[in-house]
Amino acid sequence: MDEAMQETTAARADSPFPLSWHVIAGSDIGVAHQRRGGINEDAHLSASLCDRTLLLTAADGAGFARFAAQASQKAVECTIELLSKFGSPPDAESWPTLLHEVVASVRSSLLEATVAATKNAPTQTVRKHDFATTLLIAVATPHWLAALQIGDGAIVVRLKDGELLRATEAFRGEHAGETVFVTSDTYRDHVSTNIIPTDRVGGIALLTDGLEPVATVGAEREPYAPFFNPLFDFTASNKDPYKKSLELRSFLATDRINARTHDDKTLLLAVPA
Repeated sequence: MDEAMQETTAARADSPFPLSWHVIAGSDIGVAHQRRGGINEDAHLSASLCDRTLLLTAADGAGFARFAAQASQKAVECTIELLSKFGSPPDAESWPTLLHEVVASVRSSLLEATVAATKNAPTQTVRKHDFATTLLIAVATPHWLAALQIGDGAIVVRLKDGELLRATEAFRGEHAGETVFVTSDTYRDHVSTNIIPTDRVGGIALLTDGLEPVATVGAEREPYAPFFNPLFDFTASNKDPYKKSLELRSFLATDRINARTHDDKTLLLAVPA
């Protein structure tokens, strides 16, 4: 190994930023959907870019939406595609603007889907609420973790000192189960964003609202440490990532979880490698 290569390797090894991430994900249909013969209407995706940026996103199609599953899937696919193309802003202050642009484009894609669906079934008018979905986004670059939330669910961060915090705020309506969606007319008023230095981050979790009764506590729905800490530690283990994701999905399908929630459950976990 020549001197230049040795210096580069040493610099990367001493870097406080993660060179890569352990990432696992799981999703399981809620018992209420299962009983009525429905399907899992959550969706999630993750991607690692060549510049060491990690992309995580999850969405929950609205229970009343005719195309809930298609809406959540389109939302996460569009989010990953857009973030892969846009690249990282030069500073922390520019991240909220970029994330808002991503959401606006995702919304446009969902509205276009309503037009396409109407053309495919001209006897039935498809409206934007038929493609209603929430959206969670987390982007971890070597410098910043940028997070955005529309609707319910949660983005939870474990800091390197062990503290757990909700990186973004969920929408809380006047009535139980009420939330806001990407297709809502007032969605801009309820977008929650946050920017955290990546060198403070020891773990990231995205979860749809089906897991909130299990993963959060109290009126403010703060992260429940006995739920998150073992899962973050499990994510960091050296087991095969595919097998870890299978185990996570099995965990989400256990009677212990289903006794606390009837909704679809999705969880993405990432820790620095």
